[in-house]
Amino acid sequence: MDHVPIPQMRRLWKSKADFFRPFRSADISETSTPLYDPDQVQPDHVTEADREQLEGLNAALGTLVDAFPDVEVEALREMLERVSEDSRAQIVAERLLTRRRDAVGSGMRVRAAQMLRLPTKEHAATGAVSAPSRQRRSLLLEETFRGEQYQTAVKQLLYQEFKTLSHSTIKAVMAENNASYTQSRPTLQQLVGKAWRFPLTLPMFWTRRAAPVAEQDHPALFWRADGAHANASVPAVRQTGSTVLDRELHELFVAPVITKIRQYQLSADLALAKELNETEAEEAEATFDCAIPRQLAERALDISGTEDVWNEFQKRLSGQALAKSQIPLRRCPLCDYAEVEDPPRPTWRPAKDISRLVFSRAPPGVQVLLIISAIISTFFVAPLLLFASVLYLLSHIFPPFIAILQSSYTRVRTHRRSPKFRCLDPGCATTTCTTCLAPWIDQHTCFSNARTSLRTLIETSATAAIKRTCPRCHLSFVKASGCNKLVCNCGYTMCYTCRCEITAKEGYQHFCQHFRPAGGKCSQCERCELYGDEDEDAIVRRAVEKVEREWMEGGKEGETEGEGRARRAVVQAVVGRKEVKWWEGWLDAVVDVLMEID
Repeated sequence: MDHVPIPQMRRLWKSKADFFRPFRSADISETSTPLYDPDQVQPDHVTEADREQLEGLNAALGTLVDAFPDVEVEALREMLERVSEDSRAQIVAERLLTRRRDAVGSGMRVRAAQMLRLPTKEHAATGAVSAPSRQRRSLLLEETFRGEQYQTAVKQLLYQEFKTLSHSTIKAVMAENNASYTQSRPTLQQLVGKAWRFPLTLPMFWTRRAAPVAEQDHPALFWRADGAHANASVPAVRQTGSTVLDRELHELFVAPVITKIRQYQLSADLALAKELNETEAEEAEATFDCAIPRQLAERALDISGTEDVWNEFQKRLSGQALAKSQIPLRRCPLCDYAEVEDPPRPTWRPAKDISRLVFSRAPPGVQVLLIISAIISTFFVAPLLLFASVLYLLSHIFPPFIAILQSSYTRVRTHRRSPKFRCLDPGCATTTCTTCLAPWIDQHTCFSNARTSLRTLIETSATAAIKRTCPRCHLSFVKASGCNKLVCNCGYTMCYTCRCEITAKEGYQHFCQHFRPAGGKCSQCERCELYGDEDEDAIVRRAVEKVEREWMEGGKEGETEGEGRARRAVVQAVVGRKEVKWWEGWLDAVVDVLMEID
């Protein structure tokens, strides 16, 4: 029998890379998504019925906002969702007109975003704030109804970005912010630092807190090298399935980077152009010191109207000189007139006037203190004289004590001085208010409209910082007392601290189960506390400070000095004057009684 040679068996894969190559290529082809191009935007693939329903809801919402500007948009959205499609705007309007208080309740507030008006160019001189306009106003994109495709894309993207948070927590935060990605992301970033969960990719016994996702590791961004810059990379947005979300991500992450690169490129090009111009000018012996030829300057002085040019030159020269002198001034907001603010020298009041003012102006604590001092002085005159002598010597020798008295004297003089200011310039002769910089009218109230709108905005922001929203029925609420396990009217159970859904199987196991004899924070786990309350005062304080900062910085671009002073005065008028220490208040009361300021 002939022997048939058997072919030698060879290895099918030379290395481990050959084994995984088909899977890697298939994985790349399946998971690669196209990038978003803002110049070639394709509409979302939604049905005609869904598009008509969304447009109808937004049209009805815009109509109701124009008709009822004092109702919050969130309350209007909630009411529109609960009525049928037929005549939904008419039904909601009828309910608001007939049962205004019962229908909206605490939602009846002045809409701060509409009532808030920054100083315009027409009011640049006075810094006055215009009254709210009754014209048709367009809704912000974050306030409108969102389509199902956008909400699904935002939810999936947040699931990928915040893997350490539960899906119920993300849904609750989305419900609080109308499913907006830009507004939901900061809240989720704060919750990531408090979460005790950890991803499965980490060792099971390594329970460390997860750090927020950096922009370089964002799941919706693709970083590619910039051809113009060697070490620079430009992000691009991967398509998420929603054109609205793609545009939002592009404006949030990509647009700032591109703008920064362009500004850097423009500054580099400008520096290179100046260097080339100087080099070529030196080679051609065409260097010059002044950009304006002498003939043009002489012609400008020879033409008619040189008196106005000279007056303008004097105004600018005197204004710069006064600004560099650091002299306290009182300026007219309508012209360049300024007065030196020379405080009068304080004088002592007569004893009869002091006793009369003690019982009319001074606080009760100062009155009791002076009465007790007068009674004790009959027995201890010498120590009081010694104490008065020490105060007199300190006021003339010790510089810090002199500064304290001077500050108290300045506060009292500012409080007594009238805000009415009359300009003595013959070309102006206008009476204005030194607080709001507006023309003075009898029965004057500073920032009446702006104070109302800013106060409403602060109250709304403070409430939104501590409220929670049920992701199932979209009911908003605030916990007054009790434990952190909350049950909504619809049956949804959630944690007030982390906003996570608490299932029937989990129950109270969601919270810390360790015994702590001394109280305080648990050192064995990082679960939520059953009766632990958040520092709501600090949360509200941060929200109010953020609103004040946005108000202060909202119109800095291109605003004048008068507008900036007006903006700061509005915040001071609403929030209140700067807090002083208790002993400073008492010192001001004593100075107000003893000193006579003309």
